[in-house]
Amino acid sequence: MLNVQQENFVAEFVANGGNGTQAYQAVYNSDKATARANASRLLRKPEVQTRLKEIQAEVTNPKILTAQELQERLSAVARREVSETVLTPHGKLIEKPVSIRDSLVAMQTLARISGLYVNKQEIELSAVIPVVIHDDI
Repeated sequence: MLNVQQENFVAEFVANGGNGTQAYQAVYNSDKATARANASRLLRKPEVQTRLKEIQAEVTNPKILTAQELQERLSAVARREVSETVLTPHGKLIEKPVSIRDSLVAMQTLARISGLYVNKQEIELSAVIPVVIHDDI
């Protein structure tokens, strides 16, 4: 169960098109660096994820891709199963597979969606470094 601020965060997150930093700043009135870190932490909570899925299920529109459709289309681009029409220097239109660059971008996007991509700013140190003070006086 979410508290009031968490529920407001989820609402702002959806309203801001999935921008966690902006949503966190709007609800918790914090600076950008703090908002980025705390929004990332908050979005990893299972209860927040569950609430986001509930809202997504309520807001279904046939014109909007579902998460599965998005992943399927990105996967097709990543595998270069999709073709694009290109104009050659001679003025002829040809069909060719999407570029390697587009394939790599699709793979990176899929990795982010799947949680496989770790942003350096999201890594938290959990080790405690002991401090020992010797009084030699």
